[in-house]
Amino acid sequence: MNLRLGCSGIKEGTAAASISLSTAGVFAHEAKKLYAGGNMAYYTLPASILISLLIFVLLAKLIKRSGAGNLSELICQSADRPTGIVITLLLFFTLIFSAYSPLSQFLKALHGLFFQGASYSRILLYIMAPVLLICFLGFETIARTAKLFAVPLMIVFLSVIVSASSDFEVYRLFPTAGGGLKSILTQIFREVFTFLPAMISLLTVSDGLNGIDSAIRIGAASCLISAAVCAAAQLAVGLVFTYRQLNELFMPLFRINHLNKFEAHLMRMDKLANIVWLNGAVLSASFYLYSASRLFAGAFGLRDIRPAIAASVMLAALMLLFETETVDNTQFVRMSELVFRYGTVTAFPVLAAGILSAVRSERRKKCGNS
Repeated sequence: MNLRLGCSGIKEGTAAASISLSTAGVFAHEAKKLYAGGNMAYYTLPASILISLLIFVLLAKLIKRSGAGNLSELICQSADRPTGIVITLLLFFTLIFSAYSPLSQFLKALHGLFFQGASYSRILLYIMAPVLLICFLGFETIARTAKLFAVPLMIVFLSVIVSASSDFEVYRLFPTAGGGLKSILTQIFREVFTFLPAMISLLTVSDGLNGIDSAIRIGAASCLISAAVCAAAQLAVGLVFTYRQLNELFMPLFRINHLNKFEAHLMRMDKLANIVWLNGAVLSASFYLYSASRLFAGAFGLRDIRPAIAASVMLAALMLLFETETVDNTQFVRMSELVFRYGTVTAFPVLAAGILSAVRSERRKKCGNS
């Protein structure tokens, strides 16, 4: 079979998952939704990551209990073929949407910062081509490339935070509780969907990470790293801008980037930082799209994953084109809002499938022992 999975270690898997989680937590949000009642994101996003980790660990334990090698096998074992296909397609489109979300933000940023005169479709070609190439090379390539970029991404992130520290004012963080406890809990629950796809992707490739126990360690480390990154990023933008200003800003972390103070001849450090972040978004999207393709291939019995990868990348590209190139994209925007609002419920059928698979496995063991 040509699934292009390979074998990756703990460092590579942690890098891939951490970049995906951090990119989602820092760049894949709409400011008007996240900062509507105040900047609570510096503590609600880490809380959402920890809830995603709990769901991930529960699913991982169910995979191990059922004897499956990955999430796709768990779904196939849990129910009849039509039900398994429905659950797989639900996850498939969830991962496609998760790949689209950060790429959409970066596509708009590139158009506004670098290529104002170019059409979105031309810029998109230079983004999706490397995504397709990396996906075709397989998960091991994605993970090893993520490990390569992890250190530059962290250096750029810390440099941006330090460069903006002279503008920090604590009073801008208020109101710290936003619209009250109900508002905080609503945001925490809603933002679980932002991080859950990365954890689902990790479970999809767990057999390429030296087993489910190794995947659990990778997931725990990735969540802790990403929770710290998201908290630092949201705290930094909250110390520079009030929540009313954040409501009007596109990708606030770009706006606190003062690295242009350190520019040298023929080199703009702030632009270089943005390009490094774009590489992180490309790796994140590649991880999601490969995982979506792996789920699709498992559900439909494909022996070659490349057609599924091509279809996944094409779907993500079409979503980006539809959003940016169509005159009236109101319905698409509404659909995106509904996905963000209720996307967390996608975890429930997967959990149900895992519990059912584990119960069936236990029954088979009892029948075998009797």
